[in-house]
Amino acid sequence: MVTAQQTFKVSFYPTTVTIEASRGSSDTHLVVDRTTGQVTTASSSPAFSASPLRTLSAHGIMGLINLQRGPYVVLITGREAVGTIGSSTVYRVSATRVVRVADDRTPSGFDAADEATYVRLLENALQTPSFYFSYDMDLTCSLQRQDSGSNDVFFFNKYLAEPIINAVGSQSVFVLLVIHGFFACKPVEVRGTRFNYVLVTRRGRYRQGTRYLSRGADADGHVSNYAETEQIVDFSSGDQMAYVQVRGSIPIMWGQVPNLDYVPELRIDVNASHERFQTHMTRMIDEYNEVVAVNLIDKVKYEKPMSDTFAALSAEMKSPQYHYVHFDFHKECSRMRWDRISLLMDELSSLNTRFG
Repeated sequence: MVTAQQTFKVSFYPTTVTIEASRGSSDTHLVVDRTTGQVTTASSSPAFSASPLRTLSAHGIMGLINLQRGPYVVLITGREAVGTIGSSTVYRVSATRVVRVADDRTPSGFDAADEATYVRLLENALQTPSFYFSYDMDLTCSLQRQDSGSNDVFFFNKYLAEPIINAVGSQSVFVLLVIHGFFACKPVEVRGTRFNYVLVTRRGRYRQGTRYLSRGADADGHVSNYAETEQIVDFSSGDQMAYVQVRGSIPIMWGQVPNLDYVPELRIDVNASHERFQTHMTRMIDEYNEVVAVNLIDKVKYEKPMSDTFAALSAEMKSPQYHYVHFDFHKECSRMRWDRISLLMDELSSLNTRFG
């Protein structure tokens, strides 16, 4: 990574596409085969002495993807600085471009209408205004884990970046770590002390899906709608403090089957839930060292079977690093009594104190 703004030059030749970085790559370029999509590296001279057919400029390379026609490169063509963490600038992706790398040959079985649909779906997904990156900070990791290498769960463009990673390694300037989620940075002054208050949410890339259609945990322990939120207090002196929370679907095998009823049918497979729950919580402990699971769903009526399963599986966890708390949010905070969140905070106070 480099501690400056970065641009990339993408040059198209008859059989290859080359990608050059403005900083941090010495004289090494990426070379993409226009037929196979294979990514290799080469020196700038003399391989690039011929004039390219065309060139493009980009602020970042999200990666490559193979569709029916062959390889495409996904470029970040617009960026907006939205704040800082320490000395590192964070950018929001404001524009992208999906560019065909493949040559003009038409592969067997090619369907132009299908190809156009795939490209359009990819472009629509990239238009979500919630992608963020930094050139000199790993946004996939919390402050505490900046020296641990990228977090695979929150490396949202990992699949696209894998052909580049395989060619140059994960630490190359050509590998841009992009998160999907939220970022805000606001200047604050409290009793004469000024600091930046930063809020970062990183959305997990596994078990994607919309509400009702994606619930619970899969066989690998990944849960739906998983996200990590980090609150950072960033002082100009260089001192920083952070508090991390994660949220996700209850880590058991459950689902809601949409039907013509107002309330969809709730299905739970208790037997299949044991291993998924253990896998998920073991991963949480490995990642965060000590975990407090806060159950916010109802203790009665529709959600009771799910709540009971969550509690029973939590009781089976023998790790001293795992703690379970049930707070019936709808009951305790009904009629907009948000002040009663203090009851939960009081219950968690001893753990929060120990966590620092």
